[in-house]
Amino acid sequence: MHQHPYRYVVMSFIWMIASALLVGCTSGQVPDAPQATVPTEEKNAMLITPQSLEARLTDKTLRILDVRPAAEYDAGHIRGAVRIDLAAWKSLGLSDGGLQDATAWAKNVGSLGIGLKTPVAVYGGKLNDAARAWWILKYVGLSDVRLLDGDWAAWKAAGRPVETNAVNVTPTDFQPRFQGDRLARTEDVRRYGNDPKVVILDARGAREYSAGHVPGAVHLDWNDLLTDSGRFQSPQELRAVFEKVPVEDAQTVVTYCKSGSRSSAQAFALELAGYKNVKNYFRSWQQWSSEVAAPVDR
Repeated sequence: MHQHPYRYVVMSFIWMIASALLVGCTSGQVPDAPQATVPTEEKNAMLITPQSLEARLTDKTLRILDVRPAAEYDAGHIRGAVRIDLAAWKSLGLSDGGLQDATAWAKNVGSLGIGLKTPVAVYGGKLNDAARAWWILKYVGLSDVRLLDGDWAAWKAAGRPVETNAVNVTPTDFQPRFQGDRLARTEDVRRYGNDPKVVILDARGAREYSAGHVPGAVHLDWNDLLTDSGRFQSPQELRAVFEKVPVEDAQTVVTYCKSGSRSSAQAFALELAGYKNVKNYFRSWQQWSSEVAAPVDR
């Protein structure tokens, strides 16, 4: 059979393309493969890892806060971290009307050089101390406040950047926007005691709880929310712990301890686990036990 003259031209062209592709592949010149997506932290995540924080040390928009005592801060702190006088913050928060003192909180927070939308990372020597600062900052209106996962111990153990010189910042004209839905007052706790839709959690130790607690409060030691290394458990693990209390059917969960630090950590864990409408009875047992008419269960 007589073959069409154009057939040789077409076959030659196909052979040339195939050869070029073969050479390209054998020389490593292959089409770019889809790159794996690098996991990133959620914009409003509650925890920040030491690795992620180190990567942001040059981020001028981020404020890092150290809640440890002055001597520990001076001996070494995360590069760029500003110290909070947490003892003064605690004293103000536990005083009559202290949590509603807009002038005082404007000064305390403004002196750190931050505003309502400033992203903040908090750490300390004790997780519950850092949690206290976290809760106060959220209460006065900051939108993005994270705790350093593993706290100062994890940062130091990993040999990450540390400095000893004090960090000076330019104060801001901070105006607090108190988030009243985060706070439970004594009168609220009195009312909640008879509400089946509210669960009150006592974050103290078993002996403290047995010696006296708010009527109707359920005991859940805040240490039960942590791993063996002292970090918060994962959201899934935390939820499993809270389901045993249980708080699943509650519309509101109130936390308290002795003076607001452990209850702040428990409130953090509840939010980390995905619970909404979590209130911190910040003045806690210190206030409740001082009320002459406040009932006590043992």
